[in-house]
Amino acid sequence: MINQLNMAFQPYFIKTATDDKSEAVKNAKDVARTTIFVISFLIAVIATFSVEIVYYALDDRYFNSWMMIPFLASAYVFRGLYCFGSSGLFFEKKTGKVAIITIVAAIVNILINLAFIPKYGVIVAVFSTIISFMVAYFMAIAMSINSFYIILDNKSNLFFIGYMYCVIILAFFINSGFTLGKPSLPLSVYVFKVIVLVFGLYLGLKMKALKFRLFSSLWKTI
Repeated sequence: MINQLNMAFQPYFIKTATDDKSEAVKNAKDVARTTIFVISFLIAVIATFSVEIVYYALDDRYFNSWMMIPFLASAYVFRGLYCFGSSGLFFEKKTGKVAIITIVAAIVNILINLAFIPKYGVIVAVFSTIISFMVAYFMAIAMSINSFYIILDNKSNLFFIGYMYCVIILAFFINSGFTLGKPSLPLSVYVFKVIVLVFGLYLGLKMKALKFRLFSSLWKTI
């Protein structure tokens, strides 16, 4: 989803920045806030019901994958931040810097996998993906400061990401009671899950992330 949205956003951003850079930055900030909230909330939903999703959708052999899926999905939040944070580099045609970011992030991913997969297993690949996307985002920010720096709403984005990881960790523990031998959880747990997700929607409203006008218009172009 994030790659398709980025493909729709980049031409719009370049066109707007050509006329008014400040307006382009404002729009990027607004769209990024909504995007990060939507992705974070969707991942929170997936994490909350990951054990049920895997149990009913996949073969029993893949049942334990419910623990890794939310963490792997969370990497795309940082992919989204990178897409918006690097918009200035693409506008200024700093393709050399973009190439460096891509290469460094790939090397970090490979080195982590080579160093730790033999000892800790496939779970390392999940976290190496998260780390490599984080590296790409922070490098994009660092390299664009002296060219065309896109100031994102870091406070709101941090809240959304924090909420997402809190839900992922919480879901890991409360979903552990769901097993192949006991494929259900108490009703009170499902009520709690819904409350947690409703709180996430409230958080989005509170942080003014539910501004879908530009977001939806970009999505329609995909």
